[in-house]
Amino acid sequence: VLDAHIGQNSAQQVKVFRDAIGLSGLAVTKLDGSARAGVILGIEEELGVPTKLVGIGEGLDDLDLFEPSRYLQALLRMENP
Repeated sequence: VLDAHIGQNSAQQVKVFRDAIGLSGLAVTKLDGSARAGVILGIEEELGVPTKLVGIGEGLDDLDLFEPSRYLQALLRMENP
């Protein structure tokens, strides 16, 4: 589980966990208002660890499967209001 608010430090955190225990994917939380969340795209490209789940709120119902195209559209809207 990765907190999107930690920004660029998240890549280093994923690398350490991947090297220590292996990772098949990420669940990324707090994507509901973080411009720093763009780092998850680099993590998959750089480290080969895909994002599988995203959390956009506080409840269990706010955890959803990661859909890259939907995520990119939302990210572009945040950067170009």
